[in-house]
Amino acid sequence: PPFVQRAGIEAMIGDQTTVKLMYAEYRERCRLLVDGLNSLPGISCKIPDGAIYVFPNITKTGMSSEAFAEFALDAAGVAVLPGNCFGEHGKGYIRMSYVNNQSCIREALSQLGQALENMKCR
Repeated sequence: PPFVQRAGIEAMIGDQTTVKLMYAEYRERCRLLVDGLNSLPGISCKIPDGAIYVFPNITKTGMSSEAFAEFALDAAGVAVLPGNCFGEHGKGYIRMSYVNNQSCIREALSQLGQALENMKCR
């Protein structure tokens, strides 16, 4: 319909201030999550090219993707998806979103770090 077309045009040529601010915020959230994950034992993560997810490698934790997802939820209260839900090449990975605010991301990283540390002490 014409009103949807006019809205689309306005979205593309209108004021982009809010879009730029949100883009910068998501970039910060991504960097916070990736840097935090890379500081955790057994986890390595690259900055994604796009999207609102990271796909960290968890193979050095000694857990499968499914086991890590259960561990993260049970021991840290952090919900992640097993990487193999996204195909065979996802084995050894998990998927995490960075749509939450920076405070919640920091808390999730702290809880995951504590849970991994507690696991190591056993």
